[in-house]
Amino acid sequence: MGTKTAIYKRRFDHQSNGRSVPLSRSWNRIVANFGVEKDNFGLLFKTWYRIPEDETSDDNPDISRYMGYGELWGAVLEEATVCRDAAQ
Repeated sequence: MGTKTAIYKRRFDHQSNGRSVPLSRSWNRIVANFGVEKDNFGLLFKTWYRIPEDETSDDNPDISRYMGYGELWGAVLEEATVCRDAAQ
């Protein structure tokens, strides 16, 4: 009947392209997920904070502008079929 919290999660996240210098691109961030569901509808908000790096060693200084600061996901369950959409 009512809305219930389905998920709350925090984590450290490291992403890298696995390449060596000068092609290396990586970043570290703290990620938090919050989710709610009601009846057959679910909503998930994922947000993150980039852990700052020293300007001289930062190989990906524009990643926050490129990736943004979060994602919003919605899902509707209809007769065993899930319809999803995401926004970033």
